[in-house]
Amino acid sequence: MPETRWVVRMTTAPESYDGFGSKTVAWLGTRNLPKGRDQFRRVAIPREHYEWQTARYHSGMYPAFTDLQYHELTESNLIGPLDTP
Repeated sequence: MPETRWVVRMTTAPESYDGFGSKTVAWLGTRNLPKGRDQFRRVAIPREHYEWQTARYHSGMYPAFTDLQYHELTESNLIGPLDTP
């Protein structure tokens, strides 16, 4: 079975933190913050650059959640209700 080329993560990092072909595939909204600030977005990261990209997000104190982590936080209300962007 071929290896998946992309890894998907949810982050609040600005797009200026993306590198090496990482790209926003969806805007997910805001969490307990004024509109336009700290919007979560779903990012596709090339597998070969995954470690570098997530370290880049973390260097700015931004999360890089998996789908499961994001869902658990949303369901537990730890990151608040979603407002549409």
